[in-house]
Amino acid sequence: MTHLTKDPIEIQYWIDQYKHPEVGAMELFIGFTRNSPEDDGIVSLVYEAYEEMVLAEAVTLESFIKQRYPLIRDLLIIHRIGEVPVSEPSLLVVLTGSHRQTLFQAMEEYIDLLKKKLPIWKKGIYRDGHEQWLMNHF
Repeated sequence: MTHLTKDPIEIQYWIDQYKHPEVGAMELFIGFTRNSPEDDGIVSLVYEAYEEMVLAEAVTLESFIKQRYPLIRDLLIIHRIGEVPVSEPSLLVVLTGSHRQTLFQAMEEYIDLLKKKLPIWKKGIYRDGHEQWLMNHF
């Protein structure tokens, strides 16, 4: 399941939604907006998405990952759109299943695919007021 939202990501809410008696492991990836030295004064990122295409491509990626890792029970993507200040989560990915090793492997592959395939773009807003479109790093 994939959601795009302008609202802050409520991480505990989504953890609670995916607890289940058949789930032996839950793997989370939380991506934050950051300002590191190489980011040169970013105060926020603005995410834009081609929403219909994101949702369609996410279904394809979910099917692919579930075929490669059949022990996965649930897949969830929550991605912020709009402006996300530094230190706030911009992405939450949740995988559940019966065994942790499968989830570790699947998460790395899934995140790489999401960054390569989903039409979501980000623009840096800088302390000095300038804005710049940024590349995804894989």
